[in-house]
Amino acid sequence: MAIGALEIPSAGDVRAGVGFGASGVEYTGTMVVPSVDDVQESVPYGSGGIEYTGVLGLPDVSEVKLLVGYGANDTEYTGTLESTDPGISNVIKDTAYVIESDAKTGTFDEAARNVGVTGDKILTGNSITIQSINTAGTFDEAARNVGVTGDKILTGNSITIQSINTAGTFDEAARNTDPGETNVVLGTTYKILSDDKTGNVTLPSVGNVRLSVTYGALGTEYTGTLDVDAQEVMEAQVILLRSQVVELSNDLSGRAQRTDINSINVEVSAEQIVLDTKLEDLEGCQREILGELIDTRTELSEHEH
Repeated sequence: MAIGALEIPSAGDVRAGVGFGASGVEYTGTMVVPSVDDVQESVPYGSGGIEYTGVLGLPDVSEVKLLVGYGANDTEYTGTLESTDPGISNVIKDTAYVIESDAKTGTFDEAARNVGVTGDKILTGNSITIQSINTAGTFDEAARNVGVTGDKILTGNSITIQSINTAGTFDEAARNTDPGETNVVLGTTYKILSDDKTGNVTLPSVGNVRLSVTYGALGTEYTGTLDVDAQEVMEAQVILLRSQVVELSNDLSGRAQRTDINSINVEVSAEQIVLDTKLEDLEGCQREILGELIDTRTELSEHEH
């Protein structure tokens, strides 16, 4: 504003509340000077450009959320602070945290997701760590699993001990040969490869086996009592009696020529009767013994076959 040659500032250029012009009251300034709190820190301003110094502090861009503008016209600076939420499922259960002013609580249950076992369930030489607690294994697999050699396992079978397979070589069939029921004593039961069998051989009685001959189990179970020599003696006696009969007949024939034929005939008849009786007895015994011998030989022959 110019009055004559005098330049008077406009009210807008004079601090608010300051009078100026005629008598110092003609005009009143309207310019409002900002408080130092509203001026950026270290920036001088006011009269002479140095009357005041701003104290308003602005955050560093690293402290302002990513892409948020601030400062002069909200474009002077741009924030670079970036906050990434790990997700409540990745934060330990009941742990509280804040992401961009949003309060959150973790739900990751470590105890539920990590369940261990006692040492006796872990192989010796190994260990596990659950929630920082280490458990050493005490399970001794070798001591708990003892195998056998293949010759102790039936052919066609196998075992696996600590991943090592052992095939069976025990051939039961080759080790068990059936003697045949016709070679086993009657009534004796036995098994061959689980097959029930019964012997059907009948052994002769000791009375039908030659004297002193042993037979049966191990060849010594029984001893025969049949005296075959007695049969031979009996046959000799029969032969002797027959010869005596012949001699007696010849003797009587000679006496008949010298004595009374009637008396001789009586004597001959009596002696003949005695000799015939003895001969019949001996022949009967002989037949009995021969019958027993035939039966015995038949039984022995059947047994041998």
